[in-house]
Amino acid sequence: MSNVLKIAVIAGDGIGREVIPAGIDVLRCATEGESRALEFTEFPWGCDFYRRTGRMMEANGLDTLQGFDAIYLGAIGDPSVPDHVSVWELILPIRQRFDQYVNLRPMRLLPGVPGPLAGRVGADIDMICVRENSEGEYSGVGGRLFAGTAHEVAEQTGVFTRRGVERIARFAFALASRRPRRRLASATKSNAMQHTMVLWDEAVEAVAADYPTVEWRKYHVDALAARMVTPPSLDVRADPRLSARHRRPRHRQSHRRNMGRRAHAGSPGIAGRARSDRGGHRARARRERSANARLRRTRDDERRDDGGDRGDGGRS
Repeated sequence: MSNVLKIAVIAGDGIGREVIPAGIDVLRCATEGESRALEFTEFPWGCDFYRRTGRMMEANGLDTLQGFDAIYLGAIGDPSVPDHVSVWELILPIRQRFDQYVNLRPMRLLPGVPGPLAGRVGADIDMICVRENSEGEYSGVGGRLFAGTAHEVAEQTGVFTRRGVERIARFAFALASRRPRRRLASATKSNAMQHTMVLWDEAVEAVAADYPTVEWRKYHVDALAARMVTPPSLDVRADPRLSARHRRPRHRQSHRRNMGRRAHAGSPGIAGRARSDRGGHRARARRERSANARLRRTRDDERRDDGGDRGDGGRS
């Protein structure tokens, strides 16, 4: 094994050119005194390179990258170059050539960094998004016919393989099993995509059997997106909106308790009974109105959790 770790650096565009040099300084400081040294080689590939040459990288760029131990890639994209060009001529060729099938996105609130989440601390938000990175919508299968005419047709096909789904699911379950809460949410759209995403659901469920300590649940992706911005730290077992369907409505329980109390309360006089009946009726009405409002909110939340309706559930 060489004592030098060779790293290809593609700073890319925009903020990438600011972030990557700072990141290199951090890496050098973090590895100072280590047995293996870091050797950085920079490549000027990206949208500026495309404007000069008509290519996002050199024709033999992937072969060149093959000789490195790692690739340090910055932000890619600029308004002057169509997004599908920058993605399909630089980012995706790298992913697919080197089988980079895991897109790992930590979501943490860092201590001391001000932001819009007032009153929160670093421990309140700690999630990791694991996304398949090389197939599905990134397969690139499709094309266009009769371009530039009134009969133009475009087709794009997502390709899912059981191997591809199983390996990303296994990565996610293994990661979840090492985290404190050991919980995992699987984002799907199998209510509308009855072939590819149903395969996804089946493969994820098969992998889940190998990780019995991980609590997992399937969500339609649109419901999951809403969940992440409303109750992002929701506990399925404790949240009343998820458990309400498995227990009696609260207003019925309270009504029975009140009936039991009145049965043992004795018999007041006629005037007292009339006053207490009127007061009790008003109190019960208020309680029932409040309970009904809670039930409506519960049903609304459950409908959102289920994807909105029994059909398409909204498109994402």
